[in-house]
Amino acid sequence: MLTNQEISHQQFPDTYFKWKTEEKTAMASEEIDEEMDFLEDPLTFEKGWHGRMSPYVKETIYREYYRGMTIKDLSLKYGIL
Repeated sequence: MLTNQEISHQQFPDTYFKWKTEEKTAMASEEIDEEMDFLEDPLTFEKGWHGRMSPYVKETIYREYYRGMTIKDLSLKYGIL
């Protein structure tokens, strides 16, 4: 591809786009796997917690905020100030 410039100018953008999308989908699937591991971990469930808000819910709120949910929406969803 690098020896013939006419072919390289035609093939490089397509090859780069495929590489870039594969990388993002791999990262997205890794994030999904991490999220599922977090949700299925028995230590994150709300067993025997007697505080105002469990660590599990705090982590869930943080993750939703990190993904782009607004503070107003989080406040309305969880009934917190």
